[in-house]
Amino acid sequence: MTSESETEIWKGKRIVDIKIEMEEALKIGRIVYYSCVPRYVSRLLHHLKRIKALVGSDRPRQGSELLHAFANGCLAKTGEVVDSGGLFQAFGSKILNAWIFARELATADPEETVGELTAWLETDYYKIGFHIEEDLADIMRPEIVNRFVRIARNVLDALPPDDELEANSPRARWLHNLKILCYAQGDWEGYLQLCPAGKVGVIDCVRMAKIHQIQGERELALRWVERGIEYESNAGPGEDSEGKLRRLRIELLAELGCKRDVLDLLWGDFRRMPDHGLYQEIQALTHPKQRRVCHGRLIQITKESPFPQGVSLFIELGEIEALADYFNGASVDEIREARGELMVQAARALRRRYPGKAAEIYYITAMKILDRNKRDSYLRALRCLQHTRNYLLMAGMRENWDEIVHYIRRKHIRKISFMHKFERLAAGETVSEPAWLPYKVPKY
Repeated sequence: MTSESETEIWKGKRIVDIKIEMEEALKIGRIVYYSCVPRYVSRLLHHLKRIKALVGSDRPRQGSELLHAFANGCLAKTGEVVDSGGLFQAFGSKILNAWIFARELATADPEETVGELTAWLETDYYKIGFHIEEDLADIMRPEIVNRFVRIARNVLDALPPDDELEANSPRARWLHNLKILCYAQGDWEGYLQLCPAGKVGVIDCVRMAKIHQIQGERELALRWVERGIEYESNAGPGEDSEGKLRRLRIELLAELGCKRDVLDLLWGDFRRMPDHGLYQEIQALTHPKQRRVCHGRLIQITKESPFPQGVSLFIELGEIEALADYFNGASVDEIREARGELMVQAARALRRRYPGKAAEIYYITAMKILDRNKRDSYLRALRCLQHTRNYLLMAGMRENWDEIVHYIRRKHIRKISFMHKFERLAAGETVSEPAWLPYKVPKY
């Protein structure tokens, strides 16, 4: 039998019907393979948005019930989703966040909320609720978060000691949960108590620094940053792949008024990897009368950087002449190994002032595609060759195009489907198919 709340009508549909459609979308019992995961999650997101709209229409209790069923369905589905690359796990965290928020709006029993969440985390072997603890302090009332911390400590104390502390062990999971909660609460003393002696990692240093930064203790935060950088240099690359410590050090030095130190760090980062964001930060801290000279230095550093690190910056700044010089210093192999879409963007930037160079980039990109021997990529190769022809003719280099035609006829004669369309291209016809990407890649 359906409950009274499930028989309520919302936007012309019974809530129980929304629940049935949601369960059908989960497809419990059917395997979802890697290639189908984005479309599968996209359909689930549609149902999640509809339930969120129900919560926002003054029906948080009914919405929380639907979200609870949705979350349990996702937990049951995890073993049937093959290699989602974290996409399905991220969706599960969104459901949990929405469920907690709906229960808060409905003023539900906090003890029940904490009990449900604790049971979830104990059985979440597939990390559906990954990083959910980071959002609890923002979503739940402080007294509920404190209650959850007490439960987590009790669970941790009841578990047997784990000397090796394996990543998937119950103790490791609850230790991680408790550390995240202490971090979200700004409890640096409680956080340090959870770190074994001599086992403070880089990510722990980042969190400690952020806690002290939020509390206005910038000198202490800077000490933790320096400590983390020292750990990182000893441990080698990998743990701080996003450069969180370097960015945090720059923020702290700026807050402390150490402008010269900030500039030195920004210049060092720019020499390692030229970037438009770093360029803007350096120019913002430079005196207006010195910005032209600073711009010249930054362009010169970018020219000397390994190919293709500086391509994006030259395109964003509109430095077409510098971009052409940068490509003149690059080898054919370097252009081939670079990301194809980036090379096409560079060719588009060069096509008006340097049509010959743009044609060369398009030709190298086309040969890279053809050498893969994938029939579904032939249209992109033809499009690149069409640009090659157009820009060579624009540059008055007809003989170069004739050489390319003879070379392709000789080397790729066995690609019958490709050669049929290429002969039409060589005769002066155009390729009407879409450019670099044949479809838009969905963003999740």
